[in-house]
Amino acid sequence: MNNVSRSHPSSTAWVVLLIGVFLMTSLIACRGGEGTECLTDSDCEEGIICIARQKSIDGEAYLEKWGTCFRDTDLDGIPDDGDLSGSPVDRRCGVRAEISDQTGIEVVFGEILSECDDNCVTVDNSPTAWTFGCFAKDACCPLSPDEKEKASVYDRCSEKSESIDSCAACSQSGNGADTCYLSEPAVGFQLNADGCVVCGAQQVITPCESEQDCTSLPVPACSGKWVCVVDQAVEGRFCKFTYSRFDRLDEDGYKMQVQLDVDGDGLGNACDNCKYLPNGNCDEEPVYCDVDGDGTVTGAERELGHQSNKDGDVFGDACDLCPDLFHKSNGDNDGDGRGDPCDPDDDNDGFCDPGEVASSEEFCNGEDNCPLLANPDQADFNQDGEGDICDVDWDGDGIREDGDASGVDGDNPCEDQVTRGCDDNCPGVVNPLQEDTDGDGVGDACDGN
Repeated sequence: MNNVSRSHPSSTAWVVLLIGVFLMTSLIACRGGEGTECLTDSDCEEGIICIARQKSIDGEAYLEKWGTCFRDTDLDGIPDDGDLSGSPVDRRCGVRAEISDQTGIEVVFGEILSECDDNCVTVDNSPTAWTFGCFAKDACCPLSPDEKEKASVYDRCSEKSESIDSCAACSQSGNGADTCYLSEPAVGFQLNADGCVVCGAQQVITPCESEQDCTSLPVPACSGKWVCVVDQAVEGRFCKFTYSRFDRLDEDGYKMQVQLDVDGDGLGNACDNCKYLPNGNCDEEPVYCDVDGDGTVTGAERELGHQSNKDGDVFGDACDLCPDLFHKSNGDNDGDGRGDPCDPDDDNDGFCDPGEVASSEEFCNGEDNCPLLANPDQADFNQDGEGDICDVDWDGDGIREDGDASGVDGDNPCEDQVTRGCDDNCPGVVNPLQEDTDGDGVGDACDGN
């Protein structure tokens, strides 16, 4: 029999191995839980990360060296349990705001921006909060010319002046807003007589050819200026206030983040299947599914809560106009409360949409020749199957009633024998050549002169 020699780890190797195991175990054991300080994610327990706050310096964001271990499922920088209460749902982040029907101005009903729980745990919804402000070099800052000269272009007035600037005075006096949470109107924000920003659309639109035409408007109290712009919301050029955005900082100078929750149901707009009607978790807070806002939650409202969505589309039952039909559009052309996908008569003129039949909720007959515009007479001058009210060429001569696409029929009648880029000069009478021998804007085919 052959003797087989087997080697065994030396005592030194065993020591090295044991030390390695000890160190690895120690490192894992030393990882911190939620709320502990950290430098990197490796300092935190498995499944949680190191979140460091940001400071804004000279217009740039800088992360703090030390952070805090938090669970952050969607990695958006807002912890699942930001208040470290042990519950991720007891203090939801969110700003509840809406545009008032009476004044057209934004009204803020609630605002929780710090030490709060992520209101969309699986969706990144953490834009930086911003505010109106005043740069040290701008006219809104009460510094001397020499002091302005020495200041950096990034310096805020509040950093260089002991006196309050005109922008801060607006918000502190309640005469203007320090921020606007909802989307900026296409025509721009309104400025009041003191130049303070009001979170609502301009009520009076000032036409302009250059910025010089905007000098009669209120002098802005915050950094920004009036500019002469073109926007599809207004015909021609008009004056619009363009402003500087400042990072919103907390009392320690750290940047803040904001999560919109305009219906106040505990779910951020980014993950709410009914953004404007509360249909959240009633078990957390009854108000989260108080659809009618009367302070009392009924059994029916509870059924609509918890993001209930029985047809599985993107619209929750609380706001779905076709709750039993999967669909991609929640439009309601005739405003009757039934969504177009489940409404057999979208314009409510008594004639069924093509391919539709009457339902138990709405009677209609026939087939509508203009399904989105009410035309109970179903007039069709050229008998082309398209009702006159929605027929772009209702005499069928190849020349459109609004041929220049201005939005107004007949405002640019075709000149003699011109057939493109102009409006039919004789709507209702077939005249494909658009003859107008006397040049009066009325085609010969219907000109009595």
